[in-house]
Amino acid sequence: MLIQDFSLQPTHNSIVLYTSRASYGNSIGWNEETIRQGFFWSVKCFGFCIFEGGYHLQVKVYRDNKIPNLMPETKRGILVPFQIEQSQSLTITDLWNDVHILISEGKYGLLFELGTVLDSVDEAIDADAEYDQWCRLTFIPGEISEAQILRKDSEISPTYPLIMGLD
Repeated sequence: MLIQDFSLQPTHNSIVLYTSRASYGNSIGWNEETIRQGFFWSVKCFGFCIFEGGYHLQVKVYRDNKIPNLMPETKRGILVPFQIEQSQSLTITDLWNDVHILISEGKYGLLFELGTVLDSVDEAIDADAEYDQWCRLTFIPGEISEAQILRKDSEISPTYPLIMGLD
C-alpha cells in the first residue's frame, strides 16, 4: 500500500531517516566503510547512499505485509531493521527538505530500493519528470535481525559483517 509519494533534492548523495531530531544530530554515521556498504544504521537514525551525481530523487513510501520481490529495475536493494517505540513521525530528509510520515508502533524491516529513471519500466515512474533517480522505501511489519544487501551495484562494495549499531 502506497503511504506517500514526494521528491527530494539530495546534495550529498544520501537521504537520512530519523525518529527524533536529537538522534539525527548525534547519529550521522557516514564514514568510509558505511559509504562503501551504501548505508549507515543506528537505532533511531539511518541513511542510504544514492547514486553519484543524482540531484533529483522521487521517493515512494509503502507498507507491505511481507518482503516484496525487488523490482526488476532496482539497481540497489538494502534491507535494514527498524523500530518505532510509540506511534511517531518518521522524518525523511535530504538535509534541506524534511518529509514527515506517521508510522505505527512496532518492529519492521525497511527495504530500500534505488534505481534510475532511464532504466525504469514502472509506468508510475514518469520519464519526463524532473528527477533522475527513484527510491522505494517499503516498511514490512515484523522483526528483521540484521541488515542485508539484497542487490549490489558498482558504486557499493560492502565488507562483511556489515557495520551496524552506531548508537
